[in-house]
Amino acid sequence: MLVSSALMLPEFISNPDPRIYLEGKALVLDLETTNIEKGDARYDNRIVCAASKLGDGKIQYHPSDSILEIVSKGDYDFIVAHNAKFELKYFIKNGINVSSILVYDTLLSEKVIISNRNKPLDLGSVSLRYGGTAKEHLVDLLMKGKVCPSEMPESLLRRRVIKDVYDTEFIFKHQVEALRSSGTLNVAYTKNVFCPVVADMEMNGMFLDKDLAKTLSREDNRQLLDILEQLDEISGGINWNSPKQVSKFLYEDAGFDIPQVRRQPLLNKNGSGKTDATTLALLKPKNKRQRNILDLISRHHKTGKRVSTYHNKFEEYIEGNDCLMWGSINQATTATQRLSSSSPNLQNIDRTLKKVVTARHDGWMTRQNDYAQMEFRMAAFLAQDEQALIDINNGEDVHSNTATVLFDEYAGLALDDPKRGKLRTAAKADTFKPLFGGESGTPKQRKYYEFFRRRYAGISAWHRKLMAEAASTGKVVARTGLIFHFPNTTYQQNGNVTGHTKIKNYNVQYMATGETAVIGTFMLWHQMKSHKLKSLLVNEVHDSVVIEQHPDEHDILTELSEKAMVTDTLQYMRDLYGIDINYPVAIDQEVHTNWGYNRECA
Repeated sequence: MLVSSALMLPEFISNPDPRIYLEGKALVLDLETTNIEKGDARYDNRIVCAASKLGDGKIQYHPSDSILEIVSKGDYDFIVAHNAKFELKYFIKNGINVSSILVYDTLLSEKVIISNRNKPLDLGSVSLRYGGTAKEHLVDLLMKGKVCPSEMPESLLRRRVIKDVYDTEFIFKHQVEALRSSGTLNVAYTKNVFCPVVADMEMNGMFLDKDLAKTLSREDNRQLLDILEQLDEISGGINWNSPKQVSKFLYEDAGFDIPQVRRQPLLNKNGSGKTDATTLALLKPKNKRQRNILDLISRHHKTGKRVSTYHNKFEEYIEGNDCLMWGSINQATTATQRLSSSSPNLQNIDRTLKKVVTARHDGWMTRQNDYAQMEFRMAAFLAQDEQALIDINNGEDVHSNTATVLFDEYAGLALDDPKRGKLRTAAKADTFKPLFGGESGTPKQRKYYEFFRRRYAGISAWHRKLMAEAASTGKVVARTGLIFHFPNTTYQQNGNVTGHTKIKNYNVQYMATGETAVIGTFMLWHQMKSHKLKSLLVNEVHDSVVIEQHPDEHDILTELSEKAMVTDTLQYMRDLYGIDINYPVAIDQEVHTNWGYNRECA
């Protein structure tokens, strides 16, 4: 056994108690930094000034980076900041161990309060919602004009950071009472505990395999050129970035029928057929030429996105940042509370491009730990579906069940027939659609969705319960206490309610990837820190974590991953939420040279 049970995790992890926010000693702070690369600590930036308030003391102004000494002393129970990830990254940059710091982020906590409602989360807007004042905008205006804070009058910066600390504390005091009274303080606690992990992942970044990235870029650019040549030959050379020309080609020259929604044709204001991605997905080909056109358009869209969104960005990091890619990991953007990513999007990166990510040191490997069927298992637990439990325990191949219903020939194929494997893969896209309210499609798809609803009657009953709750109260309360808001929900003639897909979807996604997977990630991170591992946690993607693995740490990471992401996670949920997950939770662990790919075997 390589994992030491004697090593202690921070008290706020091993004994989670959100009452600390009500009773503990807070350090409220705000930093101003140089604005190279928008003030991101990952670049050559520095702290210009700061303000802080410790406990019941007065707000103090700190020129330069003297705030770091106060943070390092640890004479507080938790740190309060708005968008605390920003401050945490500067602490990491300056050698402070953030794994020992509990934060209260007023931005993240406000996200718990507004939940799936769309409201601004900047400091000024949040302050105004609680009866405070708007943010001082003069410094923002100067920074937008490319004036660095280090060049601004000190009196201006002093006034700014002191006001921000005052406003942040004002918001904090109102928020904790709102969270306590609504029963969501526990949810905010978990989101805040995860914040230092996000800061650390962003500071670590992800390393690019330079040669492989360039090879894939050349292949995709060649493929894109070939697709464009074929499209030009078919269309006569139209501008595929012109909606007007594309509309004329599709609906006049190629003869497609303009798609309709609720018997209304999808038209632009000028009366031409729409050509956006949603409309194009509804086009129905009637002959071989139209099928070829749609195939080319689809490939053009996918390949063009890889080139413009990823390959061009990869090139920037390879040439200007020594192959280190830094993306933003966002905790407060999605309606379901799961993470999102931007600049570039490292959450939904194209599967064919994940393999460009590798370890930054020779001899290191890339590890991915995935929760097995997390959304299905969490839905089964929430619904206490008996058949789902039987299927999970028996290792039922749910994708094979899907293929059996969708494809008549599937059941008659030999187990080792390559076609059987292809059909099973093709069926995966439909397997869990009913879990999220999917009902429409081809006759075969609708037949499968009905099969799913009958087989998992417990989940179907749970869906009906969620819809009834939304219709009667305008909201749905998750098991953790988080409130999803669905105002003006009414029943429809088919038995569903308005917005039924979101009502069914949000609960599952939140509990699976906004809670359980998040807890598993920060439990693993803290275990890695407590065992002083050299391996780096570099990304979290919905229900999986990505780690750069030191060559001597394979065995201990294998053991720690199981303990942290399963045992510790389930215990944390019992301790904090009183939730005892009585359905199997499991992870799959893979180690490769590149992310999900062994390059030497290619």
